[in-house]
Amino acid sequence: MKKIASALVLLILLTSCKSIGLKDPEPLDIACTEVSKPKLQIVMPSAVTMDKLSFSVMNADNYETVIDKYKDDSGNVFLVVMGESDYKALAANNAKILKFIRQQTEVIKAYQTYYESDDTVNNN
Repeated sequence: MKKIASALVLLILLTSCKSIGLKDPEPLDIACTEVSKPKLQIVMPSAVTMDKLSFSVMNADNYETVIDKYKDDSGNVFLVVMGESDYKALAANNAKILKFIRQQTEVIKAYQTYYESDDTVNNN
C-alpha cells in the first residue's frame, strides 16, 4: 500500500499541475517608462558661528598667574587638565570631525549635481 501511495505522489509531482487541470499563468506585460526626478530641496546650512573661547596653557611656572587671571574674569575657576598625548588626541579628533563635515558637504553637492543634471530617469 505504501508503494502505491508513494508511486501516486511521485506521479503527481512529475506530471506537474497540468495533469490536475490548472491553467498556465498569464504572461506579464512589463514596460519601461521615464519618470521625472523629484525636485531636490536641500537647504545648505549656514556657516557655524563659534562662541569665543579663551584658554591658557598652564605649567608649573605660571599656574598661579593663570588661576588669578581666570578668577578676575569670571569669579569662578574651572580647570580642565590633560596631558600632552590627550591634547594631541583632542586636536586629532577635531580634525576628524572637520574632515567628516567636508565629506558630507561633498556628498550633498554630488546629489545636488545629479538631481539638477537631467529631469528624467529611465526605470529599468
